[in-house]
Amino acid sequence: MTPRSNLYRQSDGTVVQIQMPGVPREAIDIQVVDGILRVKGKTPGLDKKLVPDVLRQEFDQEVEYRRDFRVADDIDAAGITAMLIDGILTLHIPDGKSAPAHKIPVT
Repeated sequence: MTPRSNLYRQSDGTVVQIQMPGVPREAIDIQVVDGILRVKGKTPGLDKKLVPDVLRQEFDQEVEYRRDFRVADDIDAAGITAMLIDGILTLHIPDGKSAPAHKIPVT
């Protein structure tokens, strides 16, 4: 599923906000590879052991999100920060020099 996003500029870089409701921090993967910022996340499904007799189910057990953004060659990939609050993932991408492929931790 492609999540909705907002992008805007600040004086020191770019901010990307992505809706990822229900996705825990540890299930988010953010990487910059070959000029692509890739954000993936997955919601946990219903635990059949905890809810063995589902009477009605109106939403998917698991939702996988993925969104790709082309980024400038001169971004500082090592300086990207990520924060997840209330289902909104906010990335701050500082302007700067390019860096090799990099995985970004979520706080």
